[in-house]
Amino acid sequence: MSHSADAQALTSYNDRLLEEFRNSSNDNHILTEEIDDVGVSCDKDLTVSCDQTDVTLQWNFQIKTERQLVHVALLKQEPGASFTFGEVGSVACIYSSGECFLVEDITYEVTVSFTAVNPGLYEQWLVLDFDTRPALLRKLKVRVGQQTVADCTDPPVDYGVTFRSAERWHQWNRVIITCLLRTDDELEMLKKYKPPQLRFLSRLHNHQISLNHDNYKERMHDFLYREERAKDQVISRLTVRGEIATLKILSSLEFGMAIAPEGQLFCAVYVPYNLTPDTPEGLVLKRSVQSVLIAPLSSNDPNLKVYEAIILQVNARENKMYLKLSKICCCDLALKSDQSYQMEVQFQVNRYNFCIMHKAVDLLPDTKRVLPDLKNCGVPVTSILCEKLNTKQHSALEFITGKADKFVAPLLIYGPFGTGKTFTLATAARKLCEQPDSKVLVCTHTNSSADLYIREHLHPFMDKINNRIQPIRIKANKANALSATDDITIKYCFLADNGQTFLPPTEAALDSHNIVITTTAMAIYFYDLKLPENYFTHVLIDEASQMLECEALMAVGLAGPNTKVVLAGDHMQMGPKLFSIGDCNQSQCTLFNRLFHLYQGQKCDTAQSSRVIFNENYRSTNEIVEFVSTHFYQGKNIIKATADIPPPTNGRALKFHHVRGECLFDTVSMSWFNKEEIAIVVEEVKEILEHWPSSWGIKNESTVCVLSDGSQVRQIRTVLKRRGLGEVYVENIANVQGKSNLASKE
Repeated sequence: MSHSADAQALTSYNDRLLEEFRNSSNDNHILTEEIDDVGVSCDKDLTVSCDQTDVTLQWNFQIKTERQLVHVALLKQEPGASFTFGEVGSVACIYSSGECFLVEDITYEVTVSFTAVNPGLYEQWLVLDFDTRPALLRKLKVRVGQQTVADCTDPPVDYGVTFRSAERWHQWNRVIITCLLRTDDELEMLKKYKPPQLRFLSRLHNHQISLNHDNYKERMHDFLYREERAKDQVISRLTVRGEIATLKILSSLEFGMAIAPEGQLFCAVYVPYNLTPDTPEGLVLKRSVQSVLIAPLSSNDPNLKVYEAIILQVNARENKMYLKLSKICCCDLALKSDQSYQMEVQFQVNRYNFCIMHKAVDLLPDTKRVLPDLKNCGVPVTSILCEKLNTKQHSALEFITGKADKFVAPLLIYGPFGTGKTFTLATAARKLCEQPDSKVLVCTHTNSSADLYIREHLHPFMDKINNRIQPIRIKANKANALSATDDITIKYCFLADNGQTFLPPTEAALDSHNIVITTTAMAIYFYDLKLPENYFTHVLIDEASQMLECEALMAVGLAGPNTKVVLAGDHMQMGPKLFSIGDCNQSQCTLFNRLFHLYQGQKCDTAQSSRVIFNENYRSTNEIVEFVSTHFYQGKNIIKATADIPPPTNGRALKFHHVRGECLFDTVSMSWFNKEEIAIVVEEVKEILEHWPSSWGIKNESTVCVLSDGSQVRQIRTVLKRRGLGEVYVENIANVQGKSNLASKE
């Protein structure tokens, strides 16, 4: 057999098979591990371990069948290791015609070799194709290198269950009996974008090659699969094998009492890891997991069924959680209340958000905006005037509202907090309404920021004479969304006739408004409307430094060839938490930061004109601005305080308190609070209100902002309300980026 496999055969067969597999509604129709009249034997276990790198391993397969073996392929290749047919050489052979392996009339012999230069866990799929479907599959797995100290460490707490790096369950190796209700669209996306362990690419990704128009979408998909796999690896540490206790009635001081529906049961599971959000496992559990898969430890079920169960409650202090077992699970396994059973429980990452981002990548019409050719782009010009804007803000306004005779690259508005990024975008949106054909889409990362556009920047202008502003707020109809929306914003929301339900966007609703306010997550639903090209004249994306590039694409993809796109953000604000990339490189996974560095490296005038840096702060006193500029923005004068905002009458605009107190754990929110800190915060709020400067205007509690995290937020609200200070704005620190208040406490 020649190691220089025909390149055309490699491309056509491996890629074609992968495409069949990805598009199949039933994976077993394409690949299977058993074919009745084909016998396969191997001289070595398919799962092996090797302590050293640079060691060659071989598997010798013997296939006996009267069928003709037409194609033989290795579907997966990963950096750091090489699987190949025959002996290891300089070029790996991952495809060959079946006749090369024929040794007798009905016998084929296939040798697969492996070597690795880096330690790790490597997997391979060997496909034996007899020119029928399904093809035969054998899965190889090699662990190279000794386990690290972290790998060998025992679970921190022993609750009578065992932790084990078991094979992860998925639709390929188990029959999953689901219980969560999913829409047809969700099921379609979950089928199209399979889990990363089932999405093997046919060629090796070379991440040393710069991002370009040919590899952009593939690299975005690859990033999402890597991040999903990293999250899955984190949550897989919570896998337990041991005793669960079933319950008909769930009762606790923290959560109250609940009775399981007819035919269903609750169960309690102990997990051998800390579940608080300050741990990787607890963070993924809180943000990305809503269900588990569960099955008996000793099962004689030939179909290898596993059952989806919903996570109800988590008691992080006791490392315990409660699940709701479905009726079919209880029936099939003959489960009874108040009994103990030996089960394996695997936690599952909610894949839907990843699927939405994959969809956004595929729906991107082209890559001209995400990889702009700046030398051939135009710069819009106009003669608009707005006295309320400074020079930099006015420059951004001219770009947004101006005209150009060439394709326009995205405008980047970069600026620290309080420099007027949101104010400038909102001003531009209002100015654009003076142009009859304008249709503006404003997207933010969070609902609170989207509501702010309505409440603070559009509603106050709605009573003007001959006003042309017609805004609409599109919101997801999620639990508590209605109660979390202020009375002003509600007036502009797209609601059902009963006023109690947020509706998804319709073309008719969008047609009758010229400013559409939503989040990037909701923007993905606009694609279903099949809007005409250039439907939106402008797409303004705020908080762009807080969203992954693939999230930003949900809004960017709605832009037509003539649409102007604007991204505004601050790289020093909190960005998305990633598990596949080190903390120091996480900011590079945003479209905003990547384009900023791209523009920065170009010397043409367009690159200079297409990014505007705001540095005049209108929100804080000079002492606060100087401290933040010096310690966080690498220079004393990077940010300048220009609003001349006075400090309180006692002259102390910035104070630090060292508090000696005890941190207490709240089992409901799985977070900590400190009573002594809360007491100090309340006293500071009282002092601010007592020394309210006349220059701040009428005393207004709601302009005082207290920032904290977790349970501390709720505890501070409660104490302030008891002291008659219930109007003070208390919020989680992650929810307030981009907002402004006269006074803040953290």
